[in-house]
Amino acid sequence: MAFLKFFTPERVSEYLRRIKKPLPGVRYRAKDLVRLRLMGRDGNGSKCVIMGFQWLKTVHISLVGCSYTLFVLRGVWHLNESALIRRPWVRVVPHVIDTLLLASALALALGIHQYPIINGWLTAKVVGLLVYIALGVLAFRVARSRSGRLFFWLAAQLTFLYIVRVAMTHHPVPWSGLA
Repeated sequence: MAFLKFFTPERVSEYLRRIKKPLPGVRYRAKDLVRLRLMGRDGNGSKCVIMGFQWLKTVHISLVGCSYTLFVLRGVWHLNESALIRRPWVRVVPHVIDTLLLASALALALGIHQYPIINGWLTAKVVGLLVYIALGVLAFRVARSRSGRLFFWLAAQLTFLYIVRVAMTHHPVPWSGLA
């Protein structure tokens, strides 16, 4: 058992940083595989895990862009009281994209072994998402005046920027380190 104590995650990570290549025959955690991918190496001789993670991350980021674009477009149409907002695809497509976005987010969280409540930055993203959804509902369904719609729509966009910044920094207070 003393032999197993030597292979702590910290020691394996330090070893990987020094030699920048994987140990033969060792099965790595997803975090280590991501680190190896960033170094241009392969963990278990299987590029499927790395390629699958990268593909999933690309799909997730693409869905984020599509979701935000549709949110902005719908907001502009609501504010201008356009007839385009009543088209059937405008009511269906955003929900499909958001469902796929949520599914990819769950798959990514499981893939990197980080979970809400345990990891502060992921908890901040989930809380931010709930606030974003609430502001979107207020902007598109509850608010009756144009100024109310505009206020909630802009607040939702600021919340979206917060969520993106948390995702980029992996910190619940993403602007705390800025001077």
